[in-house]
Amino acid sequence: MKVFRMNDHDWVAAETREQAEQFYRHVEVDECDLTEEEFREEQEGQVPHELGSAAMTNLLFTDDDGKTKRTFQDQLDRLVEEKAEFPCIFASTEY
Repeated sequence: MKVFRMNDHDWVAAETREQAEQFYRHVEVDECDLTEEEFREEQEGQVPHELGSAAMTNLLFTDDDGKTKRTFQDQLDRLVEEKAEFPCIFASTEY
């Protein structure tokens, strides 16, 4: 499982970049009620990419309580261990 940075505020956990892109489009268009045009405009200039090992150990995930923090790698390991459903929104600065 990998983590992909979709834009300045959202990360998706998925097997491949293509899977992450399809899932993210579905979430934004079908669940967040963006139109296709709004989605394209929002993503313009954004190139989804897989996070490398340095980013996975340097970026911090903050739990919903706002206090508990762990590395992105630790959070991904935790989701895999818990048998979370993938792909999924991994992290966001918008929530």
